[in-house]
Parts: sequence; C-alpha cells; structure tokens
Amino acid sequence: MRDVICQKFCSYYQPQKDEAEKCLAYELLAAWSGWEPKLGAVLASTPHPDLLPSRGEGKIEVGACGHQDSFPALETGLRVVTATICPRCAFRSHGCDFVARSDEAAAPCGGLRALAVLLGEGVISGEDLAGVWERFLMTGYLRLAEHVSLRYLEAPHLYDRQADELYEVNEAGFDWLARCDGTTPGLAALADRDFWIFC
Repeated sequence: MRDVICQKFCSYYQPQKDEAEKCLAYELLAAWSGWEPKLGAVLASTPHPDLLPSRGEGKIEVGACGHQDSFPALETGLRVVTATICPRCAFRSHGCDFVARSDEAAAPCGGLRALAVLLGEGVISGEDLAGVWERFLMTGYLRLAEHVSLRYLEAPHLYDRQADELYEVNEAGFDWLARCDGTTPGLAALADRDFWIFC
C-alpha cells in the first residue's frame, strides 16, 4: 500500500526514506484495503493526481489523463476525512504542515488525499468511514508513538518528549498504556472510552 498511497498521493513522500510512523489516514486505509481489497484496486487504477491545489482554488489537475475534475467534490471529501482522522492523529501536534498552516497552501498527507478521492468518487461514504474507524480502533495493534514513554515517578506518568509534556495517569491507565506495544490486537475495546479518546 505504500507504493499506492504514499508514492501516488503524498507530496511529502521520499522513496529513499521509510518512516517508522505513517500518517493515521495511511494506517486506516491500509487496514481497510485489507478488509475490502476493491479499495486498493480502485486506488491503484486512479490516475496520479498532481499536487493538491491550494485552499480556495477551483480545479484540480488529475495527472496523466490530462482532464480536470471539479475541486469542490474533493474539497468536501477532504473536510469529511479531516474531521474524522486529523483530531486523532499523532502528527497533528507534532509536525503536521496541513494542520499547522491551515491558512497557507499546505498539502494534506497522502492518506487523507487518497480517502478524499474515494469519497469524491463515491466509492466510500462518510458513514462507511465512521464505521471502519470504529472497526480499526477495535482491531488495531496499538503502540505508543516513538516520542512517548511511560515513567513511574511518585505516581505513574506518560511523557511526551516532543511536546515536553508530562501527564499523570492512574494505575489502570498506566497498565493499559504499558500493553500498547504493537503486539496485542483489540486493546481499544478494553480501555475506558473517555481515556481512549483523550489519548
């Protein structure tokens, strides 16, 4: 899926660099394509889009085909996708140009663009996305981000090195976070819902 999603849709893609952490939209779409292979096939057959236009532009070039699609459909798809994905993505507060530079011409990540194309083409709906998001959470192999670690000071804490922020958690939260090592599926279903949403 890296070749289909990242290479084709991501303007930040660097073929020589395989990032350990992928964008959340990529992770979701890769899992979804595993559940529904037709999505991967649709993305593979979609013409290579040029860079997503700046916000407010009226058209989007669609690569080698040479035709143009109206941008409003993709813009609507992008709004739906960003409302679901971006608030939950670790990159939101740690280096996401698309969120940080909302008033400028920053392109979204490849996963967001790919999902927006699928929504704009009517291959998936907002309801599909919401349902798959829940499935993704309940079946995913969760792990702490590279920049986050657990610390037991006088009480249990979670430390975010990039933001230099320390969060005190209770023992149950600490124990659950300690299990998030990428090897156990379905941990989200075991967490307190409010705690999971906050994380």
